[in-house]
Amino acid sequence: MRKKTNRSVMTMGITILVVLLFIWHFNRRFEQLKRRATPSAQPSSVTEQVKSPVTGTGQADLIEPGQAKRPILACFCAKWRYGCDDVGKLLDKIKSRFDDKVRIRMIDPADDPDLAKQFRINNLPTFIIFDAQGKLVLRSERMMTEEELLAALGQAGLTD
Repeated sequence: MRKKTNRSVMTMGITILVVLLFIWHFNRRFEQLKRRATPSAQPSSVTEQVKSPVTGTGQADLIEPGQAKRPILACFCAKWRYGCDDVGKLLDKIKSRFDDKVRIRMIDPADDPDLAKQFRINNLPTFIIFDAQGKLVLRSERMMTEEELLAALGQAGLTD
């Protein structure tokens, strides 16, 4: 009777171990595939800068305290995320309209995980807008329309 119990416990332990290894393996594989995924459409000029437009320790480089002199629109998005190509096109449109009046950065959290952690990025896309003094004006963890972004940039001091 005791041998059967020991054998049952050992069988159960091995089964649990195999299941955990299976989960671990496929979770790693899923993360690798997610990182390699590319959008179906051709990337826009802003999304081509996703690699690492912000370098260094994060907010200081993003805002340039004392030197900004213009609002900053930061968008955390990833190539594998559905809709982020549309975000790139939207940011290109805003950039072409306002050119030097606003600084636009699109950041892939996988390329700068420390910055994503600093800004507590949980959802993609996440839009963050700062005024010229570096004061937070907007944080939105959802897709935004052009009109919503322009209104928030107006609150940050952007004018035509």
